[in-house]
Amino acid sequence: MMKYHFIRRGGIMPMKAEENDGIDETSQAPLISVKKQMKELLDDELLYPTSDGKPMGETDRHVKQLARLLGVLEAHFASEPDVYVSGNNLMYYEKGNPRKRVCPDIYVTFGIPKRERRSYKIWIEGKAPDFILELLSGETRKRDFGFKKRLYQNIFQTKEYFLFDPDTEELYGYRLVDNRYRLVKPDAGSKFFSSVLGLLFGVDAQGWLRVYRPDGTLLKTQQELAEEVMELSARNASLEEQLARLQLELARLRGEK
Repeated sequence: MMKYHFIRRGGIMPMKAEENDGIDETSQAPLISVKKQMKELLDDELLYPTSDGKPMGETDRHVKQLARLLGVLEAHFASEPDVYVSGNNLMYYEKGNPRKRVCPDIYVTFGIPKRERRSYKIWIEGKAPDFILELLSGETRKRDFGFKKRLYQNIFQTKEYFLFDPDTEELYGYRLVDNRYRLVKPDAGSKFFSSVLGLLFGVDAQGWLRVYRPDGTLLKTQQELAEEVMELSARNASLEEQLARLQLELARLRGEK
């Protein structure tokens, strides 16, 4: 754009390029682009909030069970960059209609990048989760077996849908067969195999839902692994003390000879 400045006589004359105000108008383009992106993100956040404003209202056991399962599954798939494990965040399934949303307790999606998300939008990710697990309660049981089961089967086409009641210790598994959910039958050890995850789910003696490898090996929580490390360290320290005493005794016996 041509700029002008006044001179004392003769009116106005064009400003030379080297006499401009020091502002490169082309340099404003990236700033405008950033502002536009920020506005789009803000608009998206307002349209698709990360919280529905409803209190969680969960029992201690419900919260602990959720944390244990989520932690174990995240650790199991930690080395796979295209497996996303998450839960308890809002999932939107119809673009432009923020009321079309659910909040699965735990879900696993294969084939999408492992990165932090504020919410899950199916039209952006390109697919719904492959595996969903809901923790039942008296307040959610009807919805979990009714509306959500139909949604995950008919709209999401989620391959497997598991449900567990931390209070009654009931475990159910559904697998999508010919576009319909069919019950997964437990094995001889009362464990349910997830063909999607390649893992077994079973209830232990304390009533916790646990995850196992196909060979029956338990996937331990971080707390359990930390306790094992401490126990092994203590055992090693004890063995080292015993070894030191034996070495002293051996040295004494040799000295007596």
